[in-house]
Amino acid sequence: DRDGNICQLCGRQTLMMHVDGNGASPSIDHVVPLGHPRNHVHGHVWNNVQLACRECNEKKNARLEHDSLLFATNPRECVAAIRQRQGRMYA
Repeated sequence: DRDGNICQLCGRQTLMMHVDGNGASPSIDHVVPLGHPRNHVHGHVWNNVQLACRECNEKKNARLEHDSLLFATNPRECVAAIRQRQGRMYA
């Protein structure tokens, strides 16, 4: 509910009650991906997760929106500031 059922990568409304594998189905995205080769600090914690539609989450894969996120103490706040300047990753 923190993200208002909005994909944080593209801005689309996700269909919270519709988990059938379509592109708008919700998923958990890691701001700093768990599988990123340089991620040695950020795990599956509140300040490193965000809502993403399945389509965007699959596109993003283990990529970062910005390299500075690797060094952020709160990646979620940092990515919000980046989006204010640059826009969403898949808008």
